[in-house]
Amino acid sequence: VNVYKKVRKDTMSANLRVSNYYKDEKGQVRPLKRETEYAKKDDPSDEVVTGKVQAFPYGKDLIPVDDSARNYLTHHEDKSFRLVGFHERGEFPRHLFLGEASVVLGEAKNPGSQQAVSALARALEEEDQVGVVRCVARSNSDPYLGALLPCVSQEKDIPDHLVLCMLPFAEDIREYQFASLNAAEKWIPSEEELNLAEDIIREMSLVDDKREDGGAIERVVPHELANPKILNMNEFIAEKLSGVSSSHMHGSTKANYLRVLSGPSERILARAGPSLAKLAQMADATRTTTAKKEEKVKKEEVEMKKEI
Repeated sequence: VNVYKKVRKDTMSANLRVSNYYKDEKGQVRPLKRETEYAKKDDPSDEVVTGKVQAFPYGKDLIPVDDSARNYLTHHEDKSFRLVGFHERGEFPRHLFLGEASVVLGEAKNPGSQQAVSALARALEEEDQVGVVRCVARSNSDPYLGALLPCVSQEKDIPDHLVLCMLPFAEDIREYQFASLNAAEKWIPSEEELNLAEDIIREMSLVDDKREDGGAIERVVPHELANPKILNMNEFIAEKLSGVSSSHMHGSTKANYLRVLSGPSERILARAGPSLAKLAQMADATRTTTAKKEEKVKKEEVEMKKEI
């Protein structure tokens, strides 16, 4: 089988933030060379240190180790992808998935491999099961357990495939002891509050515009929205390279796009506004301020009194 990345958090290139150039006295841009030297902590004036020992992090400390200890602590294993078994799908909630998601496909030139993946995906879908695999992505890298989720395609040009999601080990899960919402009567919502919450959910639905064919239009589709930070940087680079200002993006188009990411639309707020206001009144909701803000306000008040 072949494994391809399906979902991965994208970030701006480091070259966009760190430059290897500088400006001289005449304003000319020139290349920059970086050299790092290490000195002894107890005697910085002594000769420069050229050989450093490797160390493993242990909490906030670094523990120096020799070659024999490093070979013992380093995991040596070949690249592999092994099926461990199957389990009910309900035992794998989405919040336990770690890192990136990948797609598992049969080899393009191997019909038997494609049929095997398709048969497995359809059987997992029918039985409501999830496959558990042990993966080593690269030689000498750490192994991890993954969940194979079935994805049966309804389109002719997209084959059946499996989605691989990383599963946590025991050390990766954080356990918190929270009190139950049923522990006190004051936390149990009344029938009126429940009905009001249902009204808000219905009124703030993002799928409410009906098409002529009877379908619905979803207004906010996360995987179709660009990251605003990357969008702004790409726009800036395009202006620098072309010398043409993309002022149209600074107008209503960009404002409307960013407004989608900043909160509910005016249309949704107009529809759900009365219910939200009623819920806020019932819950006695008040805007909170951080300790730093309160300290800043008190400091400004003291300064104003001194001036008076």
